[in-house]
Amino acid sequence: MKKEVTVFNKKGTAHITGDYPIFFGEETSLYDSINQPHPYLYDLMEKLKQLDWSPDDVDLTQTRMDLLRCDSNTRNLMLYNLAYQWELDSIATNVASLLAPFITNSEYGHLVQRISENECNHSVTYSNIVRQCVPDPQEVFDLVFKHKEVLERASVVGRVLGQLKEVGAKYTLGIMTSDECRPYVLKGMVALYSLECISFMSSFSCTYALAEQEYFVGAARLVQKINIDELIHIEAGRFVLQECMLKDPLWIPLYEEHKEALTEIVDGVVSNELNWNKYLFSGGRSLVGLNEGLLNDWTRFNAQDVYDNLGLKQSFRRTVTDPLPWFAEDWLDINKVQNAAMESDP
Repeated sequence: MKKEVTVFNKKGTAHITGDYPIFFGEETSLYDSINQPHPYLYDLMEKLKQLDWSPDDVDLTQTRMDLLRCDSNTRNLMLYNLAYQWELDSIATNVASLLAPFITNSEYGHLVQRISENECNHSVTYSNIVRQCVPDPQEVFDLVFKHKEVLERASVVGRVLGQLKEVGAKYTLGIMTSDECRPYVLKGMVALYSLECISFMSSFSCTYALAEQEYFVGAARLVQKINIDELIHIEAGRFVLQECMLKDPLWIPLYEEHKEALTEIVDGVVSNELNWNKYLFSGGRSLVGLNEGLLNDWTRFNAQDVYDNLGLKQSFRRTVTDPLPWFAEDWLDINKVQNAAMESDP
């Protein structure tokens, strides 16, 4: 029987029971901020709102000059990394539409829309950096679409989220049931969490390492704003997976059944990053303060949280010491950040 598609459930009773599961509850009706089973998610949304910023907050004149004057090694490192960041955030802009068919919780729905708006802001920020700083923007377009290494780096996440998009359409039309869709939602959440916790953090480190050498500082200040947003996105993903889904009797058996597939997703993201690190530092490219070995350690260091929080077993030896202590000390401690007048609008 064809599923009735509606934007408002006139027969809703969740406001009486207060039962609003994150996914696959009753069809949504009134936005309910009175009965909130997960107020923490609403608090995260408010934090993102308070951090609101514009891509125009930082002057990129010096970054443009750096790209024109720096050596080819430094320029290539910047553009390769920028191309990938642009691709990743363009993927992440779809988070609201990907999850919307399944969300049945007001505070999480609100948070996801805010995250999606964030990702759009991040994407336009990278696009603006290219537009303002690269004399021929087509060069960066080509780095994305004509470099298999750039496209391959996001292949695991892209495949999982592509499946989720297809399943969402079928679920909306009643072609698939909630039970059939649950595995795809679980895998999609793990893929998004891995993207933000592993891939984004890896790319940020390259931007900051260049800025530590006084290159592209303006662009790095914008990436810093993106980074701080992403920390809240990561916490949102962790909370939904760890506290909402993996403690829910409906999801626990599904998690056990698909544990191997979930591990393969995280393993795949890590593997893609390690392959990229090798490519990034090939051809004689080098960067003071960061090399392939350090970036590999940084990738595994961030991946540990994903494996641990999801109860998955990692295949590599644990890294006890933070391989890039300057990442948090210099770029995530807001009290220590002092922008030069040339890098920020007074």
